[in-house]
Amino acid sequence: MIVKFNTAREFLENLQQDQGRVDRRIVRLAMVKTDAGFEVSGLPVQNISVVATCTIAGQTVRLDRYIGRAVFVDNKIRDDDDEGQKTMALAGELITYLTTSLHPHLDLRAGIIEEGVKICEWENVRCPYCGGVDLQEAGKFDMGQAIMHTVVCRSCTEPFAITCHD
Repeated sequence: MIVKFNTAREFLENLQQDQGRVDRRIVRLAMVKTDAGFEVSGLPVQNISVVATCTIAGQTVRLDRYIGRAVFVDNKIRDDDDEGQKTMALAGELITYLTTSLHPHLDLRAGIIEEGVKICEWENVRCPYCGGVDLQEAGKFDMGQAIMHTVVCRSCTEPFAITCHD
């Protein structure tokens, strides 16, 4: 189960209430870039989000805050991308706010806690290519000796198959 928040204030209030139950006292924080699905001048546009996660009493608690879009060239924002510059500045401000507002008894670390999905009898399924958990089952097929689930990762768009024991 994942408990999701869209605002930093609500996420921090929840952490304050449950600070003694945060697993290993670790909160993970990351700026995430995902493909926006279109290009500008032949360069891919990236969605920018700030994601903070922790585990409280066995449940993943997640802040997922979309900030905006940016165009990158060699891992740097394109010089003429004013919207991208503003987006990155806002992401930096949110990260600073989360960092300075976090309870001092909690340890801030890089990364994201992600749980895999359940497909058939398989728990915590992740994409074998990118490790993503945004998966969609696309159907089943018979390989003669085994029935297989076709799964598509929405993060990297790669399909893969897992066996079915139903």
